[in-house]
Amino acid sequence: MEIVRGQDAILNCETHESTYFQWFKDGTTLMATSNKLRTTGDDKHSTLVVKQFNEYDEGNSFNDSTLFLLTLFKF
Repeated sequence: MEIVRGQDAILNCETHESTYFQWFKDGTTLMATSNKLRTTGDDKHSTLVVKQFNEYDEGNSFNDSTLFLLTLFKF
C-alpha cells in the first residue's frame, strides 16, 4: 500500500463473520474524535481514514478483529 504525505490514508478491514472493530496505532486505541481520524463501517467491514497523512501518523496500525497489521512508512 502506498501512502503519500499530505493525502488521506484509507485503511480497510473486512471479515466474513460479524464482529466488533477497533483500530490501534503502536498499541494504542485510535479514537475518531477529531477531524484527523474518521471510521465507518458495519459488523463485517471497517474503514479508517487518516486525513492529510503526515510523519506524526506513521507507525504500526492494526485492527484487532482480524489481526490486520499495516506498517505505515515514510514516502
